[in-house]
Amino acid sequence: MEVDRLVDGAFCWAEAGVPDVQIAKAFYSKVLGWSFEDVPLPDGGVYPMAKIGGRNVGAVFKIDPKMAPPGAPPMRPSWSNYVQVADVDAIAKRVAELGGAVIVPPMDVMEEGRMVVFADPTGAVLSAWQPKRHAGFGRFGDHGAPVWLELMTKNLDASASFYGKLFGWEISRSKANDMPYFEVKPKGAEQAIGGMMQMDASFKDMPSHWLPYFAVTDVKATAAAIEANGGTVCVQPTEIPKVGTFSVVQDPGGATFNVLQMLPM
Repeated sequence: MEVDRLVDGAFCWAEAGVPDVQIAKAFYSKVLGWSFEDVPLPDGGVYPMAKIGGRNVGAVFKIDPKMAPPGAPPMRPSWSNYVQVADVDAIAKRVAELGGAVIVPPMDVMEEGRMVVFADPTGAVLSAWQPKRHAGFGRFGDHGAPVWLELMTKNLDASASFYGKLFGWEISRSKANDMPYFEVKPKGAEQAIGGMMQMDASFKDMPSHWLPYFAVTDVKATAAAIEANGGTVCVQPTEIPKVGTFSVVQDPGGATFNVLQMLPM
């Protein structure tokens, strides 16, 4: 569906940091049906904005070692995810009060908006976005468009407490299955925009992390296309009772994301 304006607390943007933008653009065009608009940047570079039907669904950008904050490890291929807020500076202050850590302090992104990057108390990294000209996603839930945001966490209760206080999210235990899983939705919203799942021993030393989901009409065909175009299927298509079928995948550069074929409503 097309969206013109998201509510505060909504999953509003996702961008993939990749080692080779041209390879990434070709990959996502083939597996998710994206087209790209190279938006000019003040430094002479471009920001490749992904679109479906003329509506924004995400972006890719080239990883630059200089982007990492002083003392931080080099950036690795990954998806960065954003939640819309009314006041980024207030969120940054609240992050510290709640036991998180600000990684990139509040900063203006030209005339597009204002952002902050932070880690929650379990180490998962997320960004908050205060929109100005750039309102975020323009399409949601259609094939190739974002549909869900998920936290894999080492401490489910601590994460739920942190984000509930930070964003005012309404957090509830999912009734879709028996495993420990919380659904989150912006205060007063009708639908959940994401979830939180407890990581068990099978995740070993993997840190807590957020991953985006993109909707697809045929998850098995998408998984096959991902492998055929240089990507990797990390978790084969797996059914989620009462929800649909998902797969955890990586693009050719190593950025991990999920694809989800929803059950008919």
